[in-house]
Amino acid sequence: MLSTMSDPKFNHLNTEDSIKVVTAYHPSIGKRIIVDGFHRAVALEIAIRDSKRNNIPKVTVWECYGRLVHTIFPFEFSHLLTSYIESKESGN
Repeated sequence: MLSTMSDPKFNHLNTEDSIKVVTAYHPSIGKRIIVDGFHRAVALEIAIRDSKRNNIPKVTVWECYGRLVHTIFPFEFSHLLTSYIESKESGN
């Protein structure tokens, strides 16, 4: 019996065909953040800079989207939602 971790149709982040970066977009506050892959994104930027853009690797960006995305990534969105709520309460 296969577990979901070893089954490739469920575990796409472990495939080696490209660098994976996962983002989350919250339409109510109009913000997109990298929730997984930050270190890979930095490594990619350094590799591109150091190789003078001659050999850019394939990158796959997966995005989570929705008004409740902060419930999936509460830590990542907490400071953004606080600022958003405070600005709405002050009328800006």
